[in-house]
Amino acid sequence: MMRRMALALPRVFALALVGVFVLAGAAAAHQFQMSEIWVMFAKDGTWRADVLLDVDMLLQIPYEALVIPTMTAAQAKDKRLPTEQELRDFLREQFVANFDGKPAKIDVEFVSLTKKDIGYWTQTTIPPRSFRLVGRAPGGATKFSLKASAHFGVVSLSLRREGADTATQKTVFPGTPSPDWNFTGS
Repeated sequence: MMRRMALALPRVFALALVGVFVLAGAAAAHQFQMSEIWVMFAKDGTWRADVLLDVDMLLQIPYEALVIPTMTAAQAKDKRLPTEQELRDFLREQFVANFDGKPAKIDVEFVSLTKKDIGYWTQTTIPPRSFRLVGRAPGGATKFSLKASAHFGVVSLSLRREGADTATQKTVFPGTPSPDWNFTGS
């Protein structure tokens, strides 16, 4: 009897552990626990934000589950996958870039990045295809902030000017804007 209980205990523990991981996965749905974003302001007034998330993985999430943050892929009734244009449109809606408190136009590009593109060491594995937010700073603007929707979890935000040797690091909580950053150096 004791021997049977001793053999059954590891199985019960393993099943409980699997249950914890399944529940955790369902609760998180497709949201990311943390996202890493590298923002660079060019001397010509343009800016880019490289978001280190795998575009090809995002394209494998049913469109319905992509736009409803609490839905898992398994819960989606419509299993249609998003087109690249639908994914671009969705991503554009998930970010707000502000200059001096006013929202700016954002475009989304799918790009293949290297650590050289980012310019700084990252602990994150760079996926084969990430996405980049791009735009132009309005003339005379001095302050920048970025807000990512709650889909992207806690955001590790790194900001730098073109040619700078260092970046300013900020941690931004889900769905909240970053503090203003003086990107002009004045």
